[in-house]
Amino acid sequence: MKALFSLPRRLYEWTLKWATHPKGVQAYVFICFIESIFFPIPVDPLLMALCISKHKKSLHYAAIGCVASVIGGIAGYLLGFQAGDFVMGYLGDNHFIAKAAEMFKENTFYAMFIAGFTFLPFKVFTVSAGLSQAPLVPFIFGSIFGRGMRFFLVGGLIYFFGPTIKGFIDKYLEKIFLALMFVCILFFVYVKFLK
Repeated sequence: MKALFSLPRRLYEWTLKWATHPKGVQAYVFICFIESIFFPIPVDPLLMALCISKHKKSLHYAAIGCVASVIGGIAGYLLGFQAGDFVMGYLGDNHFIAKAAEMFKENTFYAMFIAGFTFLPFKVFTVSAGLSQAPLVPFIFGSIFGRGMRFFLVGGLIYFFGPTIKGFIDKYLEKIFLALMFVCILFFVYVKFLK
């Protein structure tokens, strides 16, 4: 049981080790890809470590991470889409699946934007979107904007302020994401209901 609870910490430490590895960038791209499908550890610590090691390449790392993550998200969508019949047959008439399908069909872009930008599990949204047969175009654009803002926020801060920003990011990154997410939700409510 103890080994089971220590697994996330071991995965986290294993992920960070790639920052100093000669093939660290390739590992980063691969982890960005699989993190959008099933990998349980967020890629942000590795992105941060790579950016700090070569802070003038921070925007480059943010860009390739965003691309890999969105492609991984599309793979997750296709997995959910292809496995839909199997999952629905296994789960039967599931209330959560029905609600997810309704949410994606109404606001796929915003759902994916919020999932991509915040600490919500992006992988759950990518596979669920495919399972719900959400429209693909807003799924892709929502993923691009959400993942792009998240990756470029970290990469941009380190690019412009250098490694000294690490302590600030470590301490406030989640609060920054939550504040920006709150602004995005307010904007969505305004456009949807008040405009």
